[in-house]
Amino acid sequence: MDWLRENRLVVVFVLLVSLAGWLIVDARGVHHPAGELVAEEPIQKDTERGSFTFKGYLVNPLADFDIRARVLSTERYYFDRGSKLSPVDFALGWGPMSDSALIDKLDISQDHRWWMWTADQSVVKQMVSDHAANMHMIPADSNVEHALKRVRTGHVVHIVGKLVRVEGDDGFVWASSLSRTDTGDHSCEVIFVESVTASDR
Repeated sequence: MDWLRENRLVVVFVLLVSLAGWLIVDARGVHHPAGELVAEEPIQKDTERGSFTFKGYLVNPLADFDIRARVLSTERYYFDRGSKLSPVDFALGWGPMSDSALIDKLDISQDHRWWMWTADQSVVKQMVSDHAANMHMIPADSNVEHALKRVRTGHVVHIVGKLVRVEGDDGFVWASSLSRTDTGDHSCEVIFVESVTASDR
């Protein structure tokens, strides 16, 4: 204990350096050569599951949802209104938006539950908007949450769950889009994630 008190600044410095190193390693993306990684479109079907409560919210399933996609970007949330339910968002791409030949022409970012992209004039806007989306992840349990938080940019993920509408007692409503081709307000998917797997390809 005496040694720790005398060297507490050194200990704190070592811990901070270790944490910074872990965050850098954890944030590294997975890189791919040119080529489409995910050819199939997301699958959306009518759901038979009824409403249920989750973390004090009423969850209304709107559709069964199954998607394989390349992770274009990830963003964690800690303090906003939805963070209790959804600690992380993924910007996901499929078809041409899983191909590095197109992705490398884009500057992609996420903030405030949106994803943004800019590109040179050679990129077709409709191709991007029809094959990519920002999606809010609501993990069904702690194992799913842990798996979601380990996903990195460049991973190919397979996510199975429900597109949902979430309602709070205070009037809070968070409703999923049911289209992959819409843009602007209310165009994000809100997914109650029941399973997720991630791989390099």
